[in-house]
Amino acid sequence: MLYEESAADHLKEYAYSASLAGLEYSLSLGWRGIKLGFGGYSEKLIDFTFFVTEKLVNDISFTLPQNHKEFNRYMDTIRRELQEFDVEQPYQQSMYYAARAAAPLGSGFINSQLQA
Repeated sequence: MLYEESAADHLKEYAYSASLAGLEYSLSLGWRGIKLGFGGYSEKLIDFTFFVTEKLVNDISFTLPQNHKEFNRYMDTIRRELQEFDVEQPYQQSMYYAARAAAPLGSGFINSQLQA
């Protein structure tokens, strides 16, 4: 969660420019590792894909929090998201728990464990 938040924040400038050109990317962490998704209809999709993966793989310091203030900001955002989970709509909570039930045992943490 922290890596996703930090990487999205650091790639925001580039992602905005790409979105104006009709390109998009998604980054998520799963029990098997990092999942990247790219989409859009443009001849620049390959260049955009290469740029994002290059930043995430070879320039790891670019995507990590640069100082304690930034780290604390990300942690505060994550903490708030976890606390808001309890007041989300029941169907959203059921989708979350259905996904957790389908995941392999020991592949992650449930929301209450992350809140602690």
